[in-house]
Amino acid sequence: MLLCSFRHRSNQGCYEHPSTVLLHHLQHVLLNSEYDADDRPCLEFCINDPAKDKEGKCKVDLYIPIKKRI
Repeated sequence: MLLCSFRHRSNQGCYEHPSTVLLHHLQHVLLNSEYDADDRPCLEFCINDPAKDKEGKCKVDLYIPIKKRI
């Protein structure tokens, strides 16, 4: 299984809509690689409590399944 990994910090909650910056970055990475996004589910890990973060941000590790471009 191949996964593309990103770490993201956001003022939005962990389960709100993904950041356009993150989506733009993913598109840029995939367009310049030999991989495409796969249709398997993504994994998302909220790794902190935004209520306890000094900046009030949510840290998220996002793993997006990819597949070799044909």
